[in-house]
Amino acid sequence: RQAQVIQILTQDHVQSMVYKRFIEPNLDEGDAIVFLAKSAAADPPQLVVRGASHFFKQFDVALPCNVNIACETSPLIQNLSTGVGFMVWSNSGYDQALCSGILINNPDTPEREPYFMTANHCIADQNEANAAEVIWDYRAAACGSNETPSLASLPRSGSATLLTTNDILDMTLLLLGDVPPGEHGRAYAGYTTRTVSVGEQAFAMHHPQGSHMRISYGTIRTVEVSSFPWQKQIDVMWTQGVTEGGSSGSGLFVTEGGAHYYVGCLSNGPVHSCTDTTRNHDNFAAFRLFYSQAGAWLAGTNPPDPPS
Repeated sequence: RQAQVIQILTQDHVQSMVYKRFIEPNLDEGDAIVFLAKSAAADPPQLVVRGASHFFKQFDVALPCNVNIACETSPLIQNLSTGVGFMVWSNSGYDQALCSGILINNPDTPEREPYFMTANHCIADQNEANAAEVIWDYRAAACGSNETPSLASLPRSGSATLLTTNDILDMTLLLLGDVPPGEHGRAYAGYTTRTVSVGEQAFAMHHPQGSHMRISYGTIRTVEVSSFPWQKQIDVMWTQGVTEGGSSGSGLFVTEGGAHYYVGCLSNGPVHSCTDTTRNHDNFAAFRLFYSQAGAWLAGTNPPDPPS
């Protein structure tokens, strides 16, 4: 159950409307929505629903060469995967837009502020952030299985605030309203601002086509590549697994001293194939370049308040 407050502008004044969305766990995604409107005025303004966006099926249509996150044997990576979110929002045409992202940690504070990294081409302004919802723990029951929980049964976050974004690097930092716990825990990724190296091994966790979580493994082959309009990105060639639409915004990780560190955000790449793997590479926005914008929230003991 969720509740949000939105503003309704009438000819005479601004009213507040509280709406609650009740999702019954035994129903399919989005089958039942109830709006409750409350107004301080004696005669509330007339309300009109001009459109709706509705999940009518599961999204599991990803390529078969995607690697199920449940097949990952590293406990550290499995723990890290609990911070990966499947983000969905409605665009102006009432269609569903899909992306991935990950919780990221400020190591200087004892709190776990709900900072969430994704791509600028996913969320570029506050209006899009208002419409976004992050769904957690959407994963297959086991390695070799495509059995997944109902989306309606999963924990989720909303009420996102856009802290900072960059349309040239293609990165966005959000502050989520809350991050509910999950049965697998909830991890916040550590990061590094160093320059990654050509030939370095890397991996990314994501939700291709909005399906259950997958992991891709690859090798960094270029540390500064441009793909108009995006610049100075990290190019990764995948050796196992692929990415698809819905994977955008996912984090790129490298390993150092036995730990895994966030270094980039999935931006763009060619269409991937399970048979012809020559084009199975992607460009990631470089976090080290975005840090000058995001560091105020991601470092220091007194992060600034969100933009008003």
